[in-house]
Amino acid sequence: MVVIGLTLLVIVYYHYVNNHEPKIISILNGEVGALGPIVIKFPISITNKILSVDVEIRPNVPIHYEWHQNYFKIFPEVPFLSSTTYQLRLSLELESSRKNILYEVFNYDISIRKPCLVYIKNPSEEPELNIFCEDSITQLTSTNGRINDFNVSFDGEKIFYSQINNKKGSDIWVIRRNQNRSEQLVDCGNDRCFSANLSPDGRSMAYIREFIGIDLVGVKNIQRIIIHDLISGEEKEVLTEKKYYCTSLLWSPNGNYLVFYDIFSSSIWLWDASSNALITLPSGENQLGNWSLDSKRLIYSAPVYWGGIAYDELWIWESTTKSPLKIIKERILPWHILSPQLQPGGNLISMSIRPLEGSASSQIYLYDASEDKFVQISENELFNYSAIKWSLDGGSICYQRFDFSARYRSPEIFIWDLESKTHYLVDINASYPQWIP
Repeated sequence: MVVIGLTLLVIVYYHYVNNHEPKIISILNGEVGALGPIVIKFPISITNKILSVDVEIRPNVPIHYEWHQNYFKIFPEVPFLSSTTYQLRLSLELESSRKNILYEVFNYDISIRKPCLVYIKNPSEEPELNIFCEDSITQLTSTNGRINDFNVSFDGEKIFYSQINNKKGSDIWVIRRNQNRSEQLVDCGNDRCFSANLSPDGRSMAYIREFIGIDLVGVKNIQRIIIHDLISGEEKEVLTEKKYYCTSLLWSPNGNYLVFYDIFSSSIWLWDASSNALITLPSGENQLGNWSLDSKRLIYSAPVYWGGIAYDELWIWESTTKSPLKIIKERILPWHILSPQLQPGGNLISMSIRPLEGSASSQIYLYDASEDKFVQISENELFNYSAIKWSLDGGSICYQRFDFSARYRSPEIFIWDLESKTHYLVDINASYPQWIP
């Protein structure tokens, strides 16, 4: 009888585990992006039998995880290191149909891919999306020059973009980084839809819809911010009672806030997705701000008007206290500060700076918060430097450069390496670079 019982237990064990092994489905070409998530699909027949799950990752990385139906998602709280292979150990405690407690351990190797750059090629002529990976450039889209703007998903697998349609409006499309086939998500007809952003949980997309409206004042452009459910296709408008005009949207990394700059009020708006509360921060020159990866800090610049000449100050809004804090208190900076960026995992802040007097070009500076020290990393006033962004590991910066002195001007994209202090040309006649994990 003991032998029979053990045999039955082995059969049950085989049925629940070996025939229903959890599968990792988030691996693309054998790799995962630096921000994850690692997505494990469980058979529905086994999920209601799971009593507990234990996750270990080596080398050790702080993580959190969540269930969504039979999908188990693991998120790193700091970016995975690129070109590194992690060992994932998944321990399950299961209850069989005979109420036996079964234990099983699954081991997976998770390789992390190097980040790439997505950008707009030929921005003023026939704009298309290109991707730069490991010294290789690939054209992603073929729209006959109808690209309007784009944003990458946090997992690095999708690019959402706005494409001009035949009605002079623009629609929302999506393309996977490893495919040439695009999919239309929203048909906007005569309206202009743009700034599509995938939410960090991957379930919905926010975008701006702009159309011509008529009120007592006359004809004008009116905007709506829309949340589009990617599964059901249902849409809802947010901030319905507000009037605003913005140029782009940005989710906080944890998905709690949707951020945009309102031109009417010259301020950054933070919309709380859970409570519908709204926080406004005075800013200037269409400054959107930039989040830390843990969503605890939003850095931005705000103008100060003194003697008729405005200069900028650096501020950080803390999500825990919901209050702003000025970074540099003891001195006045005679600059306009554009696109301040917090270095992932470090103390540096990158930014474009344009002096109040003198050159009209913006240069790239680093500010070391621990030493209260500025370092200039571009010094040619014939060029304007903009669109700067830190890589996820904090080791390099991508940026756009524009030659003021050239007769026929077109932007160029570069990468600056923090360790070697060198500038590397990615592509000419190219603009708006974004890192894609």
